[in-house]
Amino acid sequence: MNLKLKKVEKLILEYLKARPFHNLFMLHDIQIKGSKIGGTCSEMTIEFKEILEKMEKRFSNKSIYPFDGKLLYSFIHEDTFYLIRGDKKFVYKA
Repeated sequence: MNLKLKKVEKLILEYLKARPFHNLFMLHDIQIKGSKIGGTCSEMTIEFKEILEKMEKRFSNKSIYPFDGKLLYSFIHEDTFYLIRGDKKFVYKA
């Protein structure tokens, strides 16, 4: 595995371990508004990407970043899996 990818994988695992997903808040009937601790996986991914971009600006050697990251969105509805990446859309039927 690529060394840069290993570093980013380690960072994102640490990041996710420190932040509960929104369903923990929902289970305990806790309202979340503008919180940096928790959220959906999409929100957490967007925030992590922003963290990597800040790291890129901070460190001149760019040893962790850059990746040409593009936000992916996927969901399953009935027997169909949808994946949207940038301007490309993929549909997979079961």
